[in-house]
Amino acid sequence: GYQMGDMFWRYFMWNFVGRQDDTQMTKDEYGRYLYAQDTAGTLHDEMISNATHDFMKGLFKTTLPTLDLLLISLYPAAAEAWLEENAAAIAKKTVVVDCAGIKRGICEVGNRLAEKYGFIFVGGHPMAGREVWGISAASPVLYAGASMILTPAPTVRIETLVMLKSWFLSLGFGRLTIKTPEEHDRIIAYTSQLAHILSSAYIESPTAE
Repeated sequence: GYQMGDMFWRYFMWNFVGRQDDTQMTKDEYGRYLYAQDTAGTLHDEMISNATHDFMKGLFKTTLPTLDLLLISLYPAAAEAWLEENAAAIAKKTVVVDCAGIKRGICEVGNRLAEKYGFIFVGGHPMAGREVWGISAASPVLYAGASMILTPAPTVRIETLVMLKSWFLSLGFGRLTIKTPEEHDRIIAYTSQLAHILSSAYIESPTAE
């Protein structure tokens, strides 16, 4: 069915073909995941330098208060940590949408911080992706016809959801669906993450060598 015919093979290709080498998706000495491998090492060294880190922190500090819409595209734990660190600088007018693949944890954190600091938080999950990584694999039609799932708190106003629907549809998404975080995670666990686990288990199995 859908799990084997679509999701299993998608994640099989993601885990096997899409990974550059055995270094990709391992942690470096700073505890950061490596999403690509710079064989010369110079770009990697520059990106993790204190100068670059301080520059980005300064950019966030000056930019965050001016934003109308903020998208957070990080893994769930990293998204939660980023919000905890930066929530106080987010303007009350800002609509914050995270794009993590599971929703309960990040929505608990985001909703709590939104209530404390006054901004608007809406959990989100763009149901689109490819089996390859990096800027070179970017596609202008990645979201064409895809579904965008939002998991707003009951306090989020309908005007905010209408705005988000219009914006995401303008990117090429085919439809927007509203779910609770619990509904989202239950559905995704069955249709996506189970297939991910199976394909990863096969790739890591000695019989696949």
